Amino acid sequence: MAIFIDILLVTEGLHALQGRMRVFTRDHLFASPGMAAMALTERSANGWVEWKAVNRRTLTALKRQAVQVAGFF
Repeated sequence: MAIFIDILLVTEGLHALQGRMRVFTRDHLFASPGMAAMALTERSANGWVEWKAVNRRTLTALKRQAVQVAGFF
């Protein structure tokens, strides 16, 4: 699946390969954190734990905190 996403992103012109690096050529809204992580890592990825804030907290932890602050739990 990751190879398919990579080919799709290049074909759609969303990113270009520059040597061993990939550079996004414009903004793109992915359907999920996992899809964004897979596009960058070229492997299956759980974006909820792959993406981390500067303080190393996962996206899951940040979401839980936001839900608690909003009073949903």
